[in-house]
Amino acid sequence: MGVGLVLLLVLGIVSSCGRAQEAPVLALSCEVTLADGVGFTLDRLATTVFWRVAGFDLDATAAADSTGVQSFVFGAKRDLGFAKLSSKLTFDAAPPAFESFLVAARAEAMGAELGYVFTLGVTDSFQLMTVKYATDTFSVQGKASFGLMPISLREAMLSATWKGCPSCDLSFFSSFLFVRQAGFQYLDIGVKELPLPCCPRFQLLLDVKATFTVDAKEVVPTLRAKLESICADFTPTVALRTDPDVDGISITGLVVTGFTCKVRFAGDVVATYTTTFLEDVEYFETWSLTGPIPACCAASGKWLLALDFRRDPVPATLFGWGRLTLSVELPLLRQLTLSIKGVFKVDAPVWALTFGVKSLW
Repeated sequence: MGVGLVLLLVLGIVSSCGRAQEAPVLALSCEVTLADGVGFTLDRLATTVFWRVAGFDLDATAAADSTGVQSFVFGAKRDLGFAKLSSKLTFDAAPPAFESFLVAARAEAMGAELGYVFTLGVTDSFQLMTVKYATDTFSVQGKASFGLMPISLREAMLSATWKGCPSCDLSFFSSFLFVRQAGFQYLDIGVKELPLPCCPRFQLLLDVKATFTVDAKEVVPTLRAKLESICADFTPTVALRTDPDVDGISITGLVVTGFTCKVRFAGDVVATYTTTFLEDVEYFETWSLTGPIPACCAASGKWLLALDFRRDPVPATLFGWGRLTLSVELPLLRQLTLSIKGVFKVDAPVWALTFGVKSLW
């Protein structure tokens, strides 16, 4: 269990003694917002230096906002062939203080993937062990976390997935969670991509998840329809009403709480319509368009236009329109990406423009 401390010492000794093998690379990420048409606010400014020392890939990041420098993060990675190691050390900058240290190892043995994570933090410290085994039709994954002082089991999870149809996406899944202090937490059983008989050129798919706890049960179905002629994906949000006073599963009704419809056009342009029938939401309806932007350097950008609607906007607007969102992300060079996002709300008629840039040197 103390392998985390050993890995920390190894990383520190090797990193401090090695010589740089490659020239450092500097990355810059910056986001600023112009609100109410006057004055800029710095949302985030981060600079990262990448370099390679003695076979280790190292990085150091400093992040700041409008109030000043917020954090320093130092990371290291090493591929040993039979295992991959990584670590991350984080400090709060205002005031300077240790926040957390993490070291992780991942390896493969007998077809299974084994993982270990050691986390030492101000608020929580623990160790996490994982194992995963997968074939073309079946996969199983287990997780167990342990405390540091004392070393004792905190919680364990086991999940499995079985693909029941090699030529389609039908699959069955189950997961189980146990917590040491509280005992059994829940058991999930479900099915995904279950095809339902319908019509020619019209595919109806059903997902169902049943959750069992000590004193309750819940069944959540999700229904999707695909119309091949226009490449549409229609997904209603469906909830089942059950009677908790009846043993077993007693379904008393079915409620449709909303739906989403997606239509894909030429050029990878996607139109999405989403609505909800629930009352306690700020925006009950959204229309959006997204698509790619041809750019340089074997990369592509993307754009988004979205309109959100409210039931009772103040002041009153056409069809209840309440918010407009526009965003563009465009690679200008291989090492430089520009992003612009604008949000306009009717109830607070002010544009908020956010400008971002990511660059490598």
